[in-house]
Amino acid sequence: MIRENENSSAKFSTEKINGVYKNQINNNDKIGLWNILADNKTFKRDTTLVSENSFVKLELISETELKASLIENDSIIKNIEFKGKIVGDYFSINKKFLLIPIPALLFLKERKTIIGNNENGNLILTRGIKNGGWFLLFAADSGGITSYEFEQKKTNHNNVYN
Repeated sequence: MIRENENSSAKFSTEKINGVYKNQINNNDKIGLWNILADNKTFKRDTTLVSENSFVKLELISETELKASLIENDSIIKNIEFKGKIVGDYFSINKKFLLIPIPALLFLKERKTIIGNNENGNLILTRGIKNGGWFLLFAADSGGITSYEFEQKKTNHNNVYN
């Protein structure tokens, strides 16, 4: 998936990835950075609505842990921690994988997300999704790779953001 990513990222650094990013995607109030990240933790969709006043703070706790906090109107309302690792110029969140094998029937769900920064400091997030099912000799699957860019909020002196 990293090789298929169309967005280029700058050399990975803790200082660049740590920051506060706009949650919103082009005036979309149903999905944002938080929803995409939460999708890597559980297959149950996070239905938190996105507003212009919502941001996501990312903090690399260690080389294998990333913490995300949802900020709404200058207050932290949710936190999620992810396991992963630094791979090249990205932090790669561990794959979310579900396999349900039933005789003659098989279901598969898979999510993979990588994040990094571009030269402007904005967050580049690339997500791969694969859903599939097999019944006897018949199979169907869907999925794809999507890339997003989220603007980094300029720091201010409010403790929630720092």
